Amino acid sequence: MIAGKYDRTPRPHAVEQFGFEAESQVDLFDLWRRHRRAYENGRLLSKQVKEAALEPDASAAAEVQDVKPIDPLAYEALKPAGFRRCFVVCAKRAFIQHKRSSAVFAFDIMLHCGTGAFLGLASGETHLASLAQTSLMFSLGLCMTIGLASLRVFGNERVVYWREAAPGAGMHLSPLPYFLGKTLIEIPRLMILTLCLVGFFYPFTKSLCNFQHFYWQALICSWNISGWATMLSVKYNDKSAQLMLVIFCLISLLYAGVQTRLGEMSDPEYAISWLSPNRWLVEDLFTCHASGLSAVYRLPPTWYATKSDSLLGFLIIFSYQESFNNAGGIRQSTQYDVLVSFWFGCLTRAIAFLFLVYANRGQMAQPTLGLSMLRALNRFLNVFWPFLDLEDIMHAMTFKNLAESCCCSSKDLEDTWAEKATIQDASRDSLAAAKKYEDRGSFSLGAIMK
Repeated sequence: MIAGKYDRTPRPHAVEQFGFEAESQVDLFDLWRRHRRAYENGRLLSKQVKEAALEPDASAAAEVQDVKPIDPLAYEALKPAGFRRCFVVCAKRAFIQHKRSSAVFAFDIMLHCGTGAFLGLASGETHLASLAQTSLMFSLGLCMTIGLASLRVFGNERVVYWREAAPGAGMHLSPLPYFLGKTLIEIPRLMILTLCLVGFFYPFTKSLCNFQHFYWQALICSWNISGWATMLSVKYNDKSAQLMLVIFCLISLLYAGVQTRLGEMSDPEYAISWLSPNRWLVEDLFTCHASGLSAVYRLPPTWYATKSDSLLGFLIIFSYQESFNNAGGIRQSTQYDVLVSFWFGCLTRAIAFLFLVYANRGQMAQPTLGLSMLRALNRFLNVFWPFLDLEDIMHAMTFKNLAESCCCSSKDLEDTWAEKATIQDASRDSLAAAKKYEDRGSFSLGAIMK
């Protein structure tokens, strides 16, 4: 039921399957106590016994091992849900979360509409001289609003995921269907929020780029910046993720290629500009607007009374390019910027998934990466030095630091914490590890304590 294979509220046929009344509410603890013996036996039985238990005559299982035969339905309930079922459950859960938080979504819509309107009023009608600055301000507003709204996707339930992904007391939730389900349900939300911002910004600017193309480029930029927000929200807490996202948006603004031209950047600065979502959106919007200008604007700057009337001069200054269509020589904006921004959105989400699995493992009751690497190194070193145990050394050093912080001996430390169960267990385990290491003849416990 927890995995989503059965409904919490029983259906009419639940009487035959589970043995409880259809109109009563399901008590998960009651069901667990009822099938507790079957669950424990299912962990102890070998594969041969499990196969025998599923036969109509379950006496074969009892002959193999002296345990109570498993009910086939109970054994079926022990199997975890498959990938597709988990994905459907997680996606449905994410959809219900968005549905219940309609007030937050309405606030996001009003925020994006207001941001688009204010940016449009401040920018006014687009001219060639102000085209780059207008595109830059629009990209900043889009990245800030979409990024901050995307921090809530995973950031609001980090503790819930840690609990459900933990083995033992938790559900040992599979991270991949959970991550894909949340990401899939987030896409329509990104489309609506981006449409609200573009819809209020576009009429004020009177851009020569058609609305469909303008919206598509803004949507790809939203996909890019939301990937960065997802990555930060998975790894860090709410306040740290918000601060880092704002700093990232400001850095992306500086390296978008408008204030500091791409041709004037050093190699490290140019590499940083590749990570900027603003750079790809500004170049897309600039070349899309320029594709609607006639050939009169594509002459050298010296041919004009005002050099800002030359599109060719801006293309050279910003290091932008145009491609030509074979049908009548109509100029079109380049499309590789959209692909780069899209793949950066996919890459950041892949990194966010790795953070989801391997970061904060201590909160999920799993060994940290440092401890896992220590154990792997210990297994390698045991091939040459079987007596060496790096994990025992770490526990012994931990116990030594505890004793030093209390300014007492190991005996006093153990006596002082005898009444505290949790600390007592930790100290005794560390003391046992130290004594175990002492018995191997490397050095004495007294040397460790000194």
